[in-house]
Amino acid sequence: MLKNLIFSKNKNKLFQTSTSQFVRNYLNVKNVTSELNKYRNIGIIAHVDAGKTTTCERMLYYSGLIKRIGEVHKGDTVMDYLKLERERGITIGAATVTIPWSDHRINIVDTPGHVDFTVEVERSVRVIDGSVAIFDGVAGVQAQSITVWNQSERYSVPRIAFINKMDREGASIDKTLKMMKDRLGANPIPIQYPTGTGSQFSYVIDLIDMVVLNWAGEKGEVVEKLPLKDFPQEIQEKAKEKRTELVQSLSDHDEEIIQLILENDGDTDKVSTKQIKDAIRRVTISMKAVPVLYGSSLQNKGVQQVLNSVIDYLPSPTDREPPLARLPPSAPGQQEKTNIPIKSDQKGELVALAFKVVHDPRRGLIVYTRVYSGVLKTSSTIYNSTRKSKERVSKLLQVSANEMEDIQELKAGDIGAILGLKNVSTGDTLVRDFEKAPKVILNGIQTPPPVFYCTLEANSEGEIPKLLEALTVLQKEDPSFHYQVTDDQVILIKGMGELHLEIIKDRLDNHFNVESRMGKMQVSYRGSISYSNQKDFNETINIQSGTGIKSFSAGISMSIEPLELGSGNQIVFNLPDSLVDSMEKSTVEKIKEAIVEGLESSFQRGLPLGFPVVDVKVSIDNILYLSDSDSPPNAFRTVAIKSFLNLGESSEPVILEPLMKIEITVDEKYLGNVLSDLSRQRRATIQEVGMEKNVHIINAIVPLKEMIGYSTQLRSFTSGNASFTMEFLNYGKVLNTTEKEKILKEIRGY
Repeated sequence: MLKNLIFSKNKNKLFQTSTSQFVRNYLNVKNVTSELNKYRNIGIIAHVDAGKTTTCERMLYYSGLIKRIGEVHKGDTVMDYLKLERERGITIGAATVTIPWSDHRINIVDTPGHVDFTVEVERSVRVIDGSVAIFDGVAGVQAQSITVWNQSERYSVPRIAFINKMDREGASIDKTLKMMKDRLGANPIPIQYPTGTGSQFSYVIDLIDMVVLNWAGEKGEVVEKLPLKDFPQEIQEKAKEKRTELVQSLSDHDEEIIQLILENDGDTDKVSTKQIKDAIRRVTISMKAVPVLYGSSLQNKGVQQVLNSVIDYLPSPTDREPPLARLPPSAPGQQEKTNIPIKSDQKGELVALAFKVVHDPRRGLIVYTRVYSGVLKTSSTIYNSTRKSKERVSKLLQVSANEMEDIQELKAGDIGAILGLKNVSTGDTLVRDFEKAPKVILNGIQTPPPVFYCTLEANSEGEIPKLLEALTVLQKEDPSFHYQVTDDQVILIKGMGELHLEIIKDRLDNHFNVESRMGKMQVSYRGSISYSNQKDFNETINIQSGTGIKSFSAGISMSIEPLELGSGNQIVFNLPDSLVDSMEKSTVEKIKEAIVEGLESSFQRGLPLGFPVVDVKVSIDNILYLSDSDSPPNAFRTVAIKSFLNLGESSEPVILEPLMKIEITVDEKYLGNVLSDLSRQRRATIQEVGMEKNVHIINAIVPLKEMIGYSTQLRSFTSGNASFTMEFLNYGKVLNTTEKEKILKEIRGY
């Protein structure tokens, strides 16, 4: 039941509204439409501090969902509802909310901008149909802007751009548009033009309707459309010039606009408002261009036009290419079917994706879900085709950040949450539990490897089971977080950065009430091999039976070879036909499973260097019984482990370290100091040194090890006149012998 007053953790009132009014707001959302062409599933993506959450708060306010605007700097926003988010003023998780706008239903996902939470963005981008990319009008396109833009590109998500903070001194239209072209490879098409920037920012010209927009009222809730003729001649001339540029830009990407211009003897003024809007929608959905709007969310200017553009230019579920799925074989001898399109159809078979799993102390697992086809109903039984298990839906919820309302169903095109599921993780596919229903599996969610790790100790031995249970839940929630218990019972936690693991620790303390101690933060290295190798092996194991100890021997022929960096590990079986024909199929499969289990254990255990093994191909070319009677599969598991370690040790093992892509902004005075430090002290590869206005921009690739503590050091030798951002690039070989010894000494402690 919804409360009359909603408070934050520190008891500050978020907003006040009657329960009946809040429920009416939700009912308005539910009754907006069930027509798929009036659905919009959008993400809000950007660099940290570009104004995502501030913009989202205005969207909620102008749609009538909330009655008071929360502010990030006050720690009382609806979208940042976690205690840590309010304390730090950043978005950590991807919050969702459904709002009504112009007879449409908009499902909004506000995502983090911090590099440590890239996976939150990844899983959100996977399920949206369009996105609003927000850029800081002063800083322009920043490092994380590029990352989230590329994530949208990977999933073919159309975008509109909102250049925010136009009221700040130093805001530049031209610079930001140029950076969009140069850094993102985008084709920005401004559909508005501000009459000024910085302290002069007040009005924005709508280049389509050719009116001047002004935001009046206490919170900018009244959008005035002022006649252009009431403004000075130079503004009128500028508006005409920019409208002509808009139509000409559209003609670069849209055949229909070219035809219209030709039919009117090159007169762009004769292209109508409707024709322009239709063309903008076409080039946006086809991802040929990006409409650009301007405003200042903090000053309550421009947000309603962003919502209008979401409706006008971003796709509905039916406008998108259907997501692809695969259908595993349901019987021996069948082939897996791939690239099966899942059409967005509310009358089709149920296909849904669990894109986020969150643990709630009262409700248990909350599974955020996008329904692609069919209808998901409360109290129904469904099938998790990823994990091959049945699940019972106890409740379905409409989500507004930390507020939830019970609903009866989620239809194709909708985003909501499920309660009652037990065995589900981020990226799982959910379908109807019916014998004849196709058990398809949607393409999953890409997860980068963790690059930091540290030890974690429970405060007491009795707390260890509770700690491990909490870590298991956190790993289900977050695919970029991993934990493991080593052979000597040490708990290691691994993540994308120092902040990421600090958040994990805080959730253990405050959410799960399990206090623990974190060890020193360390870089997560990997191991691989330098060249190929092959050898035959055999192993004898002793097994206790009723008549005493019996010895079994097993042999395999194994070859290993290095793969391209980033390829992952591969295990292949090239067994002779004569061997396969001479053994029962079930026996061969059990032996193969045992060998795979042994090899995967070896990959984690690592080569003599002690780091998990990656980018290695292992081929099993033969398996041999060397006993008088059949050897159990366990014998082959043992021989696989020892064989791999033996071969790997003699194939010149190498250390792989995480490499980071960094961007440093620094004043001219300190440029030499920064470049010298990067080259001499941090093993950096300088890629580019550019200049924007009065500052230099350095782009470089640096080993993560060299970036620990860099923020403090950079501030020190530039007197605070520099800043940097970084993101994971890939793993690279440590070629320098001295550096290799340093790493081994750091890990071993001697």
